[in-house]
Amino acid sequence: RFKYLIEHGQSGLHFVFDMPTLTGYDSDHPWAEGEVGLGGMAMDSLADFEALLDGIKLDEISVSYSHFGNVMLAMLLAVAEKQGVPFNKIRGTTQNDVLMYFHSCHVFDLPLKASMKHFVDVVEFATEKMPLWYTVSISGYNCREGGCSAVQEMAFAFGDAIAYIDACLERGLKIDDFVQRFSFMLDAHIDFFEEICKFRAMRRMWAKIVRERYGSSRSRSCQLRFHTQTAGSSLTVQQPLNNIARSTIEAIAAVLGGTQSLHVSCHDEGFSIPSQEAAQVSLNIQNIIAYETGVTNTVDPLGGSYYVESLTDEMENAAWKILDQIDAQGGMVKAALSGWVQQEKANFTRQYQDS
Repeated sequence: RFKYLIEHGQSGLHFVFDMPTLTGYDSDHPWAEGEVGLGGMAMDSLADFEALLDGIKLDEISVSYSHFGNVMLAMLLAVAEKQGVPFNKIRGTTQNDVLMYFHSCHVFDLPLKASMKHFVDVVEFATEKMPLWYTVSISGYNCREGGCSAVQEMAFAFGDAIAYIDACLERGLKIDDFVQRFSFMLDAHIDFFEEICKFRAMRRMWAKIVRERYGSSRSRSCQLRFHTQTAGSSLTVQQPLNNIARSTIEAIAAVLGGTQSLHVSCHDEGFSIPSQEAAQVSLNIQNIIAYETGVTNTVDPLGGSYYVESLTDEMENAAWKILDQIDAQGGMVKAALSGWVQQEKANFTRQYQDS
C-alpha cells in the first residue's frame, strides 16, 4: 500500500501501530491476544521495522508515526543507519503526545511522569541530531474524536503544548531551539465555518503563547505548524459513498483555515480498513483541491468576512478561558492526573446528547 501511494504522488507516510505495541507488549504476550494487528501494525522488533520500510528511502520520503517516547525512534534510526542515511537528512514526526495518550486515548505504557521525561529526551536528542524532524505532533484530533467540542480541542491542545514547553525549559533547552519543531494534528469536522475559524484562531493563539508567554522573538517559532485529518467520527456506515462529500467539505475547511498538510479519511472507514480504491479517492480529493479549485492561490481567503472574523474572535476568547482554568490548576499535567480533562469532555458530550 505504501509503495502504491508513493507511485501515485504521495510524499509522506504515516504509521499506526496496534494496541500491544502502544502499551509495550510483544505480539506473543498473553495480554496481546485478540489485539495483534487489529488497530494498526505490530512492531515487536527491529526486523518488523526493517520490513515496514523495505524499499522506502528515508532521505526521500517523510515518515511519521502514532507512538510516543524513544523506542520507535530508535528503530527508525537503526534502519536509517543501514540505509546509509544521515540522521540530519531524515524528515518526519514523532507523535510523542504523551499527555493526549493519558487524558484522551488512555493508551500508555508508563506513568505520566516517566512519559514526560521520555518526551523531553526525544526533543533534546532530535533538536541536536535531527534538525528536520518534528519532535511532537500535539493531537487535538484525538481529543475531538473522543467527544470534546471545537473550543475544547483548541484549549486542550495548547494546554498540552504549554506543559511540554515548560518541561523542555526545565531541562535547560532554549525556546527558539526546539519549539520550531513542535507541530499539531487537528480535526476538520463537519461544521464548515466553525472549523475554519478554529484554525484561524489557533494560529493567532499560538503566536501569542510563544511570543508573550515565553518571550520568543523569532517569527518562525510563532508559526503554527499543523496537519489536519478529516473527522472519522463524522463518517457513517450507512450510505458510505456520502462520506466522500463529507470528507471533501472538511478538507476544504482545513485548507481555507491554513493547514500545511492534510489527511482525507476514506469513505469506507466506518466499517473497514480502507480499500485501495477508497485510498485512491482520498488522494484524488487532495489533488483536486490543490490543483483544480484555486483555493490555494491566496492566504486566508475568508479573512475580512464579518461572520468569519466574529466567530474566530468568539472561539479564541472561549479557548483562552479554558486555558485560564488549566493554569489555575497548575497546568495540564495536574489537570490530566486529577481527571478534570476527562470530566470536561464528558460534560460536553452529555450536553451535546441532551440537545
